Formats: sequence, structure tokens, C-alpha cells
Amino acid sequence: MEIHVPTRVDGVDPEYVGLLEVPRDKVPCISNQTNTSLSSVVNKRDTSVDNQEFIVTSIAPDGGWGWIVCFGSFAINFILDGTMFSFGVLMLELLSDLGQDKYTTSWIGSAQMGIHMCMGPVVSILLCHFSIRQVVVAGSLLSSAGFLASVFATNVYVLIFTYGVIGGIGFGMIFLPAIIVVGLYFNKRRAIATGIATSGS
Repeated sequence: MEIHVPTRVDGVDPEYVGLLEVPRDKVPCISNQTNTSLSSVVNKRDTSVDNQEFIVTSIAPDGGWGWIVCFGSFAINFILDGTMFSFGVLMLELLSDLGQDKYTTSWIGSAQMGIHMCMGPVVSILLCHFSIRQVVVAGSLLSSAGFLASVFATNVYVLIFTYGVIGGIGFGMIFLPAIIVVGLYFNKRRAIATGIATSGS
């Protein structure tokens, strides 16, 4: 049995929410608002009908505004990976300005990429309590603050913290939601949309 639940994700109209097919006891937590609305509907139905499994379904638009979201995800991948993988160009200047050896200087870019990749579990927890938009905006502000602080860095260790650690945390908070959000707007065309989004890297 299927229940069509009018939910909202990130302020999007109900008909523009991604396809969610889950058992009644495993309702996804995309955000507080979505999780609460889905849980309340399923629990309400459980009191009236016993021993019956329910599937919560929302319909993705497979186009329209979804392509704008896909382009946004593409731009995020383009900017994030472009910034991280082009660190070698910055390193040449940093070696001469900071006067450090290659091993120590390379920790600036390595810390950023490593922390960015390790942020997955943390970001998944954040997405259970906040919306995708809120997490991405917070990550953007955090990474921007880290890069701005890097301008005033006087040694390599400060850069490792500002550019590497703070920038990496911010990038991690942007990257994972950008991949997830594409699946919420596409069902039949999810594969091509995800491919376009990730091709930005």
C-alpha cells in the first residue's frame, strides 16, 4: 500500500520533492520538518490499521527546476574540486613566501582535501537536523571565513589551520548535500542528472 504524502524539502513545493520509498519504520530524516511530517502520518495510519506495511512516496519533477538544482550541483563540484586540485599552483608561491620545505607546505592542501573527505559522517548527522540549504550555506560561510583568514596568515601552520582545516570542513559541508539534492529532484532521469552534476569535478 502506498501513501502519497505532501512534504516539503528546503522550502520546495510538495510536487518537487524527490522520490522516497521506505518502510514505515525507516522514515528518512532529510530535515526536521520532513521527518516530523512523514513520521506523524505513518504513526497516525498505524493506529488505525494493524500489521500493515506502508510506503511513503513523493514524486520528483524529473526536469524543470530540477535542472537548475543540477546546474548548481555542477557548479559546486567545479569550484570545490578546482580549488583543491589546483593547490599545486599555489604551493609554488607559498614555498618562496613562507620559506618552508615542500613536506610542511604540502600539508596545507593535504589537510583541506583530507578533512573534506572525512566530513561525510558529520554532514549526514547535520542533515538529519537541518535542511540541505542550511548546511550548504553554513559550509559556504565557514570556508569563506577560513580563506579570508588565510590572507592574514604569517606562517605555514596558521595556513594549515585556516586554509586546510577550516576550509576543508566548509567544503565537506557543501559537497555531500550537493550530491544528495540532485536525487531529490529526479527519478527516471536521476542517473543522467547525477552524471551531469558530478562531471563538474
